[in-house]
Amino acid sequence: MNIDPKRVDVTTGPATVVCDVALTHPSGVGEVTCYFRNPSDGRSQSCSADTPHSGDIHDGVWTCTATIPQGAASG
Repeated sequence: MNIDPKRVDVTTGPATVVCDVALTHPSGVGEVTCYFRNPSDGRSQSCSADTPHSGDIHDGVWTCTATIPQGAASG
């Protein structure tokens, strides 16, 4: 899994975070969801992908983008 960027500043506006997940499974993968949970307040943002960005459902990379809202607590 790769998350880019690793840190965001949401003091003046929202920020976008991209999650890339490389998976291999003989039966295939139907959907990937990335959760970004703030440990200080328990709130979370998520994003999902139901088709791979590259490769196929048996060996591919799924990519999704989440928006972290302005003013989200750090954590």
